[in-house]
Amino acid sequence: LLLVFLIGMTLAGLGILPLILRLFIRFFQIFAKKLAPVYRIFIFRYVRRNSSTIITFAFTFSFVIFTASVFGYLGNNGVVSANLNYGADLVIETKGWYEPEEAESFGLFGGGGGDFLSVSSNLPKTSQENGFSINPNRILTSDFTEELLKIDGIERISSVISSPFHLTQIYSEEGKEFTAMIGDLAGISTLEVSLIGIDEVYPSTIKIEYMEFTQGDISSSFEQLFKVQEVPACIISEAISLSLDMYLGDIIQMEIHRGDESEIYGFKIAGVAAAMPGFLGKFSRTVATANMGGVMISQDIYMSIMDIPPIPYLDKIFIQLNLNAQNSAYDILTQIQKENEGSYDFDIISLRAEITQQELFFTIISVFFTITLDATIFICLFGLLSSSYSTIIERKKEIGIIRTLGLKGKEIGRLFTIESLIIMLSSGTVGVLVGWTTGLLLSASMNLTSGLPNIPVFPLSDMIFIFLISIVFTLIGMKILLRKSRKKKIVDIYRETM
Repeated sequence: LLLVFLIGMTLAGLGILPLILRLFIRFFQIFAKKLAPVYRIFIFRYVRRNSSTIITFAFTFSFVIFTASVFGYLGNNGVVSANLNYGADLVIETKGWYEPEEAESFGLFGGGGGDFLSVSSNLPKTSQENGFSINPNRILTSDFTEELLKIDGIERISSVISSPFHLTQIYSEEGKEFTAMIGDLAGISTLEVSLIGIDEVYPSTIKIEYMEFTQGDISSSFEQLFKVQEVPACIISEAISLSLDMYLGDIIQMEIHRGDESEIYGFKIAGVAAAMPGFLGKFSRTVATANMGGVMISQDIYMSIMDIPPIPYLDKIFIQLNLNAQNSAYDILTQIQKENEGSYDFDIISLRAEITQQELFFTIISVFFTITLDATIFICLFGLLSSSYSTIIERKKEIGIIRTLGLKGKEIGRLFTIESLIIMLSSGTVGVLVGWTTGLLLSASMNLTSGLPNIPVFPLSDMIFIFLISIVFTLIGMKILLRKSRKKKIVDIYRETM
């Protein structure tokens, strides 16, 4: 369907070809003003003869630019996704959690679903019975972060406390279920959310350029978040804001469940974010992700309302390296693994390595498709030259007439070369415009489902390359084809045609 759509767009784009032809005719008047009236007549007189060449060029250029645009978009999207997913130079994540989507699909405790933490007896379930692989004794804690700061090259560290869903797994042997619900003050509309407890170092540790606020701004939102006040502040996902009609400055209620205990707290919305580095999927503008969307609060408030120990369990740790250590990220990663893998269960990810891997993957695919499609350009160029050659043979009489009117052999060569260049450049321009527009439409539609920001990609290097190859090939080819016509005498031309 996409191929059919691209073909249809290319055929529709040919409607602007006369306009583009006139633009290139005017452009070449700068270099060959004397020949302009002649090649203008030739181009429009023989447009039907050149229609197959024009269509072929337009199709080929549109496919090349479309492919380059899409893979360029996917590559950039992969970089943005990696930055939003990990958020910092190095990220350490506790290993062994059951994630909410896994619980919904397979049942948290080995069953096919059912109520969360539902029990068939009065005895509390152990983590093994519940199907959890997490070992509370090997979970990252805040003490671990203090050890990391002793490593050379690490400039700053920010930690994230385990979410309510993770706390449920940690305290599963006690039969406690931790959840967080937010809603309006009347309690009419509510949603279960992913409550995130961050420290004050978070904004200065992560890749802040990928943070996107739709309401409020970065500095004021985080300033309010860590400010001690009667009504604590929170930052919510854009999806939650749209779903529950909650906006900047609103007072909302948050209901916290801690096993059999539950309590309601008031919070003020200090900011609404559509993207938050380190929490891909939690902060989004897509309403479908509102359930279990992200709500960010300070760690002090989090520990208070969740009633957890002062040395909390951690979900992840963000690490910012200093400038001198950026190139030695792998060495620091290896050092952390060797020194701590015996005490904790964790995964450590290098953002640079992830981005490099994704860029390499899309570059290889893009190069493969580009080489394949560039080969078709040479086929089109052979078609253009063969068409030009047959035209030269058929138009010998016209060549003789314009030679009689005073054009020299070299000027005849320039005339046909300019005509071929205008046809090639005009049809190629149509293909470029159609290919890029189609790629832009596809990327925009893909962003509607992914929730990531739309990043328009114009493959300038690919466009310059294919146009340069086409121009050079046309100039060389036409010089070879017109070699005899330039040297032939006018009398001989008339003798052959009369």
